[in-house]
Amino acid sequence: MMNNLRLFLNTVFWMTLLSTLLLAGCDPDSVRDNDDDPENGIVPAQTFGGSGQDFGEKIIQTSDGGYLIVGSTTSSDGDFSGLDVRNESILTIKLNSNREVDWIKTLGGSGRERATDIIEDISGNFVITGYTHSNDGIFEDLSRGGSDVFLIKLSPDGELMWTRIFGGSDEDMAHALIQAANNDYIIAGTTSSTDFNFMNRFNTSRDAFLIATNLNGQLNWVLPFGGSSDDEALGLTGTLGNSIITTGTYRSTDGIFFGANPGQAGIFVHETDPQSGRTISIFTFEGEGTDIANDITLLNDGSFAVTGRSNSNSGLFDGMNRGGFDAFVMRLNFNLTTSWITSVGGTMNDEAHSVIQTAGNQLLIAGQTESSDEDFDGQSTNGSNLFLALLNSSGSLEWIKSNGGSNSDAARSVTETNSGDFAVTGWTRSTDGLFEGNTGSQESIFFLLTDSDGIIK
Repeated sequence: MMNNLRLFLNTVFWMTLLSTLLLAGCDPDSVRDNDDDPENGIVPAQTFGGSGQDFGEKIIQTSDGGYLIVGSTTSSDGDFSGLDVRNESILTIKLNSNREVDWIKTLGGSGRERATDIIEDISGNFVITGYTHSNDGIFEDLSRGGSDVFLIKLSPDGELMWTRIFGGSDEDMAHALIQAANNDYIIAGTTSSTDFNFMNRFNTSRDAFLIATNLNGQLNWVLPFGGSSDDEALGLTGTLGNSIITTGTYRSTDGIFFGANPGQAGIFVHETDPQSGRTISIFTFEGEGTDIANDITLLNDGSFAVTGRSNSNSGLFDGMNRGGFDAFVMRLNFNLTTSWITSVGGTMNDEAHSVIQTAGNQLLIAGQTESSDEDFDGQSTNGSNLFLALLNSSGSLEWIKSNGGSNSDAARSVTETNSGDFAVTGWTRSTDGLFEGNTGSQESIFFLLTDSDGIIK
């Protein structure tokens, strides 16, 4: 009996000592509490939200190695408690390089505002565009009627430096922003106005537009273009030759689109002289259905990549449709002619909102999918999931990853970090899966970081 007791105590001693030594040799960062270890090995994304609707529209990596997300919120509780939110406000979320919040700030008035794009300019300030319905707050006595385009400059710590308004008495919306080679700020969007900044327009449909300002937001030139149907500018980039390239969707067959055949809606790519604001050239691409370009980026060799959605199965998209809308990537030569086009999707609806060129010269798109077959075969979806897809320089799919929860999720913007990872933002209605721990009641903004293979970090 005594011998058995000694043997038991001896075994317990050595097992305890061995466990202590093993734990002492572990990197503390590699030890995770069970409460922090999500089910199925999924690392939760960071979410920001309250009881209202919160949307992330654009993400950039800032010069200090952190991240800045811009979008909109109707919440004044949860993560946005204590902030001035009167209706729908412009929202900025600044994270440091460790993904910790540096600051969260709202801007606007008593009407509805939405920020759609942000850049860090050559001076390290942040410049935001979007549209507003307010005539008070930071837009006091600036409204021309309807919705107006805004341009806002923030200091590196998020303090408001100035506010500018452009537009007319009808609906004007900005969708994209860049800083041109001559340092001007260039805004792309759509307008229904025929007065004030758009007094040279005569049709009451929507036209695409470009606006150029100097570094102080003072107007240099305005270029509306389109026809008698609705045309919208959605994406914006520059060229190696310093001109401005705009993409979007058109429905007109007259005006600047005279002779074009857009089906339900086609894609356009427009080149502009940055000094005079005059059109250099315009090209259209279409099938029989609805084709919409959401984003465009300049590639290292002077060519371009365009992404968006299409439900066409003829013309440019001949034989490509898998069902519903498919995401697409189109590569254009430097002279804006087509190099290749490929679709990404399944038999449900799929759409890409953002495209970038990676350090390895591949193309990465981010968007949302309802499909679980074809390119998304084996990747389950409920409602819609966010997705990332990597293509090589010839347009062949290298990998595709969809993720989310049991409700609807969408990726709106992606950027490559200095370390070669991918940072993503958008919105989610899910509170499980990738978004376990999300406490938002409706849409919440998310921040997600993946490695170069799309694996969540």
